[in-house]
Amino acid sequence: MPNYVLNNTAFYNAPKNAGTTIRMWIKYNEDQNALGDLQQLKGYYNLAPFGAPKGWIRNIVGPNRFFQRRDDVNLRWCVKRDPLARFVSAYRDKILNEKIANWTVDETIELLENGRMQKIAESDANLNLLAAHFVPQYVWLGTDTAYYSHVFDITEMAAVKEFCEKVVFNRPLPDLHARDQSKSKTQSVTLPDEQIVRIRKVFAKDYEVGWA
Repeated sequence: MPNYVLNNTAFYNAPKNAGTTIRMWIKYNEDQNALGDLQQLKGYYNLAPFGAPKGWIRNIVGPNRFFQRRDDVNLRWCVKRDPLARFVSAYRDKILNEKIANWTVDETIELLENGRMQKIAESDANLNLLAAHFVPQYVWLGTDTAYYSHVFDITEMAAVKEFCEKVVFNRPLPDLHARDQSKSKTQSVTLPDEQIVRIRKVFAKDYEVGWA
């Protein structure tokens, strides 16, 4: 299911794929008075203190957690990310910085390899939001990139902003950076070749269908 529908456009989000920045723009579109608060954010970002945007559908904890077609909307769009970079970002943010779980890198990879990661994400357990950040992109975005009229890479956020301004919101948007890692104290992650091979293998379908 899409996370956000407006002006005949539907945005599908996979966690760690620029969703926080887009939620900030949605919040700004709904309440321009929030801009001053949003602009004060530095480094790690949490939308909760400012109130989640009303139009955002949190499908992670909803009854239909993963991909569902929405054929009544003409423009469907999403942001993709290299699976290895996405894994590193999720592990750095959620495990090392937020300390939601104490999984090692090997334990995290094993949860993906044996299918437990998706089972946790599908559940109502305490770690379902954490697990959602590691679930492959195809689970969130589907297996057909042609379903989308616009597929952006996370490195193309200037183009995403321009698209949102001209098509989604029909208004200028502020430059808001949800996670400025260069200014945060988040620890780095260095992976040996063996772990990189395992990660690429568990995300093989993402690479195959084009979410890379």
